[in-house]
Amino acid sequence: MALCRYLFVVLFLISPAASAATLGDLVRASGLPRYQVEIIGQIPHDTTSFTQGLCYESGVLFESTGLYGHASVRKINPRTGGVLQSVALDSVLFGEGLTLYEDKTIVLTWREQTALVFRSVNLERMGTFRYDTEGWGLTTDGKRLIMTDGTAVLYFRNPNTFSRMGEVTVTLSGQPIHYLNELEFVNGSVYANILGEDFIVAIDPANGVITAVVDARSLRDAVPDLDPSYPLNGIAHDPATGDYYLTGKLWPFIFRVHFIQDFGDR
Repeated sequence: MALCRYLFVVLFLISPAASAATLGDLVRASGLPRYQVEIIGQIPHDTTSFTQGLCYESGVLFESTGLYGHASVRKINPRTGGVLQSVALDSVLFGEGLTLYEDKTIVLTWREQTALVFRSVNLERMGTFRYDTEGWGLTTDGKRLIMTDGTAVLYFRNPNTFSRMGEVTVTLSGQPIHYLNELEFVNGSVYANILGEDFIVAIDPANGVITAVVDARSLRDAVPDLDPSYPLNGIAHDPATGDYYLTGKLWPFIFRVHFIQDFGDR
């Protein structure tokens, strides 16, 4: 289960529909602004945590985790990595992305077409929403929820009813980019993990066009024994400091980083 969607990405990258170019090829040819990650800190991360969503608010990291029988939503101390509170999901639910909206924490599920709503202050269960796609990543621009389902589409949803408010297809140099996963909305852009890739893309939500690329491959160099099949996944942003928190599924660390513009060609 831990590798199943990663293998889907490999199939996507070599399929004719994806063209002969890999994502790295498209990034290098795009001419878009590129950024490297500068590690400015790190905290321990539970290596049984199959990270699906990550958010930061008011001095707390919120994380959702996946895998049937192991899924949870939890609060983490961003200074120590200690788990402040954790609530297990039902064993029939595969947790996915999460976001915070007003006083609520909303968590997607993968194939169960159900979003779970918790009270952020104490993770008390408040209710559910239903949807008609798979659930992958989730964020908010403060007015709408923004969701992915593993395709190249960003869906916009009403935060109070979960009804669709529109959608855009995400493209890089005119080519649709599939397997959009965990999301974070920062300063007008949607930052997205792409499952199986160590690149993060910045997306203009008005038209789906990728406007910049973050090369996070150096994070693997910081964890030399990391299994290469454990994908990068998890983006949180602290608006007070500008810091980003990045991690991956089953990774031993959450990294606190800055994005530094890169003028080279790696």
